[in-house]
Amino acid sequence: MMVGCELLGTDNTLVFKTDRDEYNPGQIVVVEVGNRLASPVGLNLCFTYLSLERQTDDGWEPTSAYGGERPNTVCTAIQLAVRPGNSSTGTFHLPDNQGNGTYRITTRFEINNESVWANTNSFDIR
Repeated sequence: MMVGCELLGTDNTLVFKTDRDEYNPGQIVVVEVGNRLASPVGLNLCFTYLSLERQTDDGWEPTSAYGGERPNTVCTAIQLAVRPGNSSTGTFHLPDNQGNGTYRITTRFEINNESVWANTNSFDIR
């Protein structure tokens, strides 16, 4: 199952969006998770669960910016629960050398004991 930004603004959805539509390399991105579902949503915004994807002519492709271990960074791997009607935010730092283009963030959520992959709205890095 996949949910994404095309579902934003409707009832009975999972909201997963960034705070802006454009960033510079090295800036902080704030990601909001809003739960408009009837059941809690489990998530972990640790870097090992995030994928920064770049739009290409062939579709969306993962970059090497996130996933795996990062030096001098601790990943707690704590599963958070966002209750129905609530929201939560997380932040992460875009790499200083991230190239220009259109991107989105993809991560995994747990809804009713099922893994659900979701992506944010697209945003530009200039």
